[in-house]
Amino acid sequence: MNPRPLALIFLLLGSVPGAAAAADSLLPDSTVIIRVGPKVIRADEFARLYWGAWPEDRPGTDSLGRAHFMSRLVDKEVLGDVARKSGKPLTFEPRVELRQYTDQVLSSALFQRLVLDSVAVTDAEMAQAKRRARVLHRFREIDFADRKTADGVRSDLERKRLGWSDAWKQHGRKGAAGEGDLGWHRWRPDAVTDQVPYDLAVGGTAVRPDSGAWRLVQKTEEKPDPVMISDLVLRRMVRQAETEARTSQVVDGMRRKIHITYDSTNVAWAAALYAAATPQSDGGAVTIDQSHVEIEPRDTDRILARWDGGGVLTMEEFVRGYQAMTPVLRRPIDTPERFRSAVDAVVIEPYYTKKAQEMGLERDPWVTRLVEKREEGVRFDVLYKDSVSSRVAFITTADRRAWYADHTSDYITQPKVLFAAIAAKGRPEADSLAARLRAGVKAEAILREDSLAGRRRGSIREMGQGDEGVAWRKLLFEEMRPGQVHITEPDAKGAIAVLQLIAFDPGRQLTVEEADADLEDAVRAYREEVLFKALIGRHKKNYAIETHPERIMRIKFEEPS
Repeated sequence: MNPRPLALIFLLLGSVPGAAAAADSLLPDSTVIIRVGPKVIRADEFARLYWGAWPEDRPGTDSLGRAHFMSRLVDKEVLGDVARKSGKPLTFEPRVELRQYTDQVLSSALFQRLVLDSVAVTDAEMAQAKRRARVLHRFREIDFADRKTADGVRSDLERKRLGWSDAWKQHGRKGAAGEGDLGWHRWRPDAVTDQVPYDLAVGGTAVRPDSGAWRLVQKTEEKPDPVMISDLVLRRMVRQAETEARTSQVVDGMRRKIHITYDSTNVAWAAALYAAATPQSDGGAVTIDQSHVEIEPRDTDRILARWDGGGVLTMEEFVRGYQAMTPVLRRPIDTPERFRSAVDAVVIEPYYTKKAQEMGLERDPWVTRLVEKREEGVRFDVLYKDSVSSRVAFITTADRRAWYADHTSDYITQPKVLFAAIAAKGRPEADSLAARLRAGVKAEAILREDSLAGRRRGSIREMGQGDEGVAWRKLLFEEMRPGQVHITEPDAKGAIAVLQLIAFDPGRQLTVEEADADLEDAVRAYREEVLFKALIGRHKKNYAIETHPERIMRIKFEEPS
């Protein structure tokens, strides 16, 4: 018998003598864990790959989970190498995917080189930020349609020819109270971006652009800020502000280089369209982000911007480019200024790639490594499709019924409860609510009384046994019976909940017809898995594979923050 598999079995069961002691001494990061042909995965990379995987795809961090992850890495390296060496020309769609990814990586590398590498928070900047962060500021404002009028009123205020109250009467918003008072504001490093003049002296004024209008702002008071910001948080805030400022400089430079001009009328129209949007069902119209803004066919050709070389951006092209952005990178576009920034992002993006190429960033090791990894992934997808998924025959009704007969217990609905949860401010109120519920008053009636009285103390809700992040699961599913009432212990804030279990559904067996769609997926997944394992087995024989399962529990395995 080969002793290696037996040792692995004992290791996974935690029964290898001395295993616990070995786990106390961590391995150097350079220790070899896996070797597949020329490819070596060391301890630090093993941990990095583990934490870099999607959470739902990561096995446990115990020895069994790490061993399973090791096996997956071996399979990945084998098939990745097979895919790389296949030499099969990529079809159009994979080539486009790879080109788009390469452009994104080049843009990221350019951002690193032109922005992040030039941002450094100095001690002097931190000292200034600390002084500013100790003060709260109070402002008031008047909006003007043009800069000339705003500057004129500001001059009159500064020279004491006009008081604020008189200026408000002449130019303030009709019917608005408080003479434009904006309340207290806490200083932030991005004040320049927000156009908030924090550095004004008390009584000082400034004029700032805002959404196509002009704001005359006056500081009225200052006072110490009771909230203290830690140095770490403050440094991050300052760095973020400097990053945004440097980014704006890069964008402005690129904008000037290609001479972008905007159609102000169409930009204002588009921004207003977005600002007025409300969530609604999608009727087939072109949509922007999540707001489902409808673009009439006659408006799709509206020109938003022009630039050198005959470049033109229409509304239809903008929507397509805007939606292609990663959702977390999409900024609000509900004002002309914000919309113009989004136009810049769509228009300038290709020029970032060109600039990166001019700087030779295609040869940057970070860029080449990421692009090679993505190409490997694209080629793996092609290999999987050709060798696995395309070989799974049509799933017949007989196939689905046979699977159902062998796995009937897998197709049972999860248990559910219907319960009422009502918050109480103290034990007397909780006892009163519980007494009413035990006396037969329905929770629905109590909540209706609350609604008529203008208060909201609770709700009636349904919860599945497998639902995540829901309190009282054990209590509701294992301890209470329908109709029973329970008063919870006060939490850290002293809050108490009164619970009543209204109904309990233990789950039921699904019929084969109800489970039909899931049955087809299960049969297909099983057959693909069989073919996939066979594919791996055929190619593994051609590689020298070295693994060290005895070392996996000694890898430094801290989750990165």
